[in-house]
Amino acid sequence: MIYDKLDNLVHYDTKNNALKRAYKSILNKEYLTFKAGKNIIDGDCVFAMKVDLTLKDIAEGEFEAHREYIDIHLPLVNCEDVEVVDVNVLEVTSAYNEEDDCLLGIAKATSSINLEPGTFLVVYPDDAHKVGVSKQHINESYKKIIYKVKV
Repeated sequence: MIYDKLDNLVHYDTKNNALKRAYKSILNKEYLTFKAGKNIIDGDCVFAMKVDLTLKDIAEGEFEAHREYIDIHLPLVNCEDVEVVDVNVLEVTSAYNEEDDCLLGIAKATSSINLEPGTFLVVYPDDAHKVGVSKQHINESYKKIIYKVKV
């Protein structure tokens, strides 16, 4: 997991070419021109989802984990309280679905991150994450970009 200010993204280097391409897209602010839904950057290797959702109470959400993709979350409007936990401590509620690249579960011990505009969060396959939830902004609109980067 990486959580930092967006201005600091220039300091992160990687050997993963797809992740490099995603970082370049972010640094060039390509996400500001994305349409709602899926935006192709480099085929199935790098794409981004522009989403507009209503935040749920943090107690309601489930953790999700991916095996094929790294997620990079960039908030645009409002903020969310993302919780992250090691995938190995999840109590699985929905087995891994290969088509959706998603495993769902619940967990007690977590790290909590206030993800707001000007910050970013990178979650790797070992990082189960609960997103779209908030402690204070329940039922409010939230807009963000989620880059999906092939492992």
